[in-house]
Parts: sequence; structure tokens; C-alpha cells
Amino acid sequence: MRPMKPRHGAHEALATMMEQIGESAGEQGASGVEVAAAFENLNKFTLYKELDPDQPGEMSFSRVARLTSHFGAPAAAEHLARLCGHILVRMPTAENAAALTRGLAEFTREVGEALVEISTAMADGKMTPAEAKRTIKQLVDVQVKVTELIETVRLLGEEGRR
Repeated sequence: MRPMKPRHGAHEALATMMEQIGESAGEQGASGVEVAAAFENLNKFTLYKELDPDQPGEMSFSRVARLTSHFGAPAAAEHLARLCGHILVRMPTAENAAALTRGLAEFTREVGEALVEISTAMADGKMTPAEAKRTIKQLVDVQVKVTELIETVRLLGEEGRR
């Protein structure tokens, strides 16, 4: 979903969730809103109205939970985690531990991008709100990768004890 109106906070997270649903469904030409509406047995315009910050009524928490669970779209959960000072981390399983271990290269890339973002933002000795927002996003990405790696190592260690 690429909304025309600017979205902030929860509405921004819901718009991102709709994009994730569209990507996960992989249906050619179908938007995340259309896929979600079909899953929820709704008219797509009803869902568009629930996602519009200028319309009365909002999307229910239960609907967000069903869509998150069914499509594996974490944007709303990530937003809620940030609101209470937490981060959302995908927990490793035995099946994906090897893939997460290979994530070391991705972790290194995330750290590099965060350092570039910080040094670029601070080049003039100041940081604008937009620069701070980008920098925080980069640092949260690094934090998530570190936590994923910690949990992967923990999982691999537990498998080694068996």
C-alpha cells in the first residue's frame, strides 16, 4: 500500500504491514490491502477506510493480529514493541539457524550502514530530526541483528548439548 496521505505512528506501521502482506502473498498486481481484504472477507474499500487516518473508526487489534499471524507481516508488532521500549526479534528455529548464522555478513553490513549514517549526520556537529530518525532506524536494525545472532548461538549451543 502506498498511501497518498502522509502516515505517522500507528497508521504508518499499518501501511507498512499492508506492503508486507502484498509482498508475502506475491500475487501479481494485487495490493496488500486487496489480499488482506480477501483474507478477512471484506470489501477492499472497507479496509482502505480503516487504514485512513482521516476517517472515523480504526482497524481492530484482533484484525491486525490475524493479519500479522497469517501473513507473517511484522510491521505492526515492531511498532508496538518500540512504543513500550522493546524490539521485536524473529526467533531462530532449528530449520533457520544455519541461515541466521550466515547473517554475520548482514550484521556487518548493518553496523557499517549505521556508522555511516551517524558520521554523515554528525559531520556538521548537529543532527536534524530527520537525520535522527534515520540514525535510530539504523541502530535498531543493528540491535535486532545482534539479538538474532545471540539467539542463534544459544539455539546452536542447545542443539550441541543433545
